[in-house]
Amino acid sequence: REGASEGGKGKMAAKLIPVSLVRAASSCLGAPLSAVLRREVGRRAAFSSGPRGRSMATMPLGAADRERFDREGFLVVEGALDKKTCQDMMTRVGELISAWQPEHLSVFSTKQEMRQTDEYFLESSDKIHFFLEEKALAADGSFTTDKALCLNKVGHGLHEQDPLFRSVTQRPEIAQAVSALGYISPDLVQSMYIFKQPHIGGEVVTHQDSTFLYTDPPSCLGLWFALEDATLENGCLWAIPGSHKGGISEVFHRNPDYPQGPLCTFRAVGEGATGGRRW
Repeated sequence: REGASEGGKGKMAAKLIPVSLVRAASSCLGAPLSAVLRREVGRRAAFSSGPRGRSMATMPLGAADRERFDREGFLVVEGALDKKTCQDMMTRVGELISAWQPEHLSVFSTKQEMRQTDEYFLESSDKIHFFLEEKALAADGSFTTDKALCLNKVGHGLHEQDPLFRSVTQRPEIAQAVSALGYISPDLVQSMYIFKQPHIGGEVVTHQDSTFLYTDPPSCLGLWFALEDATLENGCLWAIPGSHKGGISEVFHRNPDYPQGPLCTFRAVGEGATGGRRW
């Protein structure tokens, strides 16, 4: 769903392709193990596209879509959400931010998960919590800019706690698209609104979502919606086609020895696991 940043594609041995040089209201559906990457440049985009005019509502996914999804590990669908819905979601998040009175400040970093992960993060699955960029706080703990521009994301229970996000995520056409990809009775376990902040936006390193949402056998599916146009300049997704077939190398889990060591840590898992950061 998300991943590495500026300069990352020059260091990868696998072939990277941009999957969201696209307009708003589109969706990228990522397979359980797919390594999808995003350049971290740009303005506030949030959740990306494919053939012009495609819509999940008017053109349900078919056998060709399923075949491509199984082969490449992701599928791009334009027109997944109408523009009014996109604007409504952005407006709603603006309202949530305005009402947010920061009491606990939690920084989200894909480069320092073990050091930055805290109980506020782990307890957010059924709540609406706010997570800051790494450069959002000054030495004295104050915001370096307006609080709306300091946020990395809002999550992870928007689909449960907010009526608008709940209604969007439970739309029949989205459920039908997931079913068309072979999923039976899927559960919504996590939702987030991701910002692409100017100047202080942090790098999102290459990763597999199943590292953090692990099941055996793997079953994690990510849906990424572009609420604004996603381009090379402002922070689009990147993917390694077929990378979902390589297996999971590690999982992020609670450290049983905590407080001796970090609250959470990485553990090697699966065939071919090396004990290190595979991606």
